Amino acid sequence: MTFEHFGIAPGFRRMVENGEVEFIEDVCEGVMSGLRAGAYGLPFMPSGITLESDLVKLNVKRGLWSIIKDPFSGEELVVVKAIRPDVAIIHAHRADEKGNVELLGPKYEDLLKVQASRKVIVTVEELVPEDYFRENPERLTIPGFLVTAVVHAPRGAWPTSMYGRYGTDYGIIKRYFDSVKAGLGINDVLKVFENAWDG
Repeated sequence: MTFEHFGIAPGFRRMVENGEVEFIEDVCEGVMSGLRAGAYGLPFMPSGITLESDLVKLNVKRGLWSIIKDPFSGEELVVVKAIRPDVAIIHAHRADEKGNVELLGPKYEDLLKVQASRKVIVTVEELVPEDYFRENPERLTIPGFLVTAVVHAPRGAWPTSMYGRYGTDYGIIKRYFDSVKAGLGINDVLKVFENAWDG
């Protein structure tokens, strides 16, 4: 929960410090391994996380990771418990009403989240007719049977970027970050940026 070079999300940080949400410290490798296990229907997934990391002790204690012996080499390695989100929300370029989705550019963990989650909501820049994917099958990234709902949301990734569509608006992100850091609640922040969101 960060705003990259701006720092940790201030509202999230306050909630953690006040005990309103439970914070689990993890690394990308751990999250990806857990999502892979969830996507493949496995209880856990081996990981390349180094045993020397302080996160190993922390997450073993939490019951999210474990250390086992490799049955082939006998060496110890970290395994990560499967992550099965109740809901994944993905923003994509195009979808039809049946939930068939085209997602361009880097996919990162998006496809794993879709496969691991019990329900999937896809927000999209553009709705296309059903024959779009029949005529362009190579554009199908996520098949409709994996998608629970499609929401037409042009500029739905803004003020962050959308590959091939628009860049990140760091000015707005900084204003948002500073407003929340100064103590404004979300409703007040949204009022401040009401005109900007329409931008």
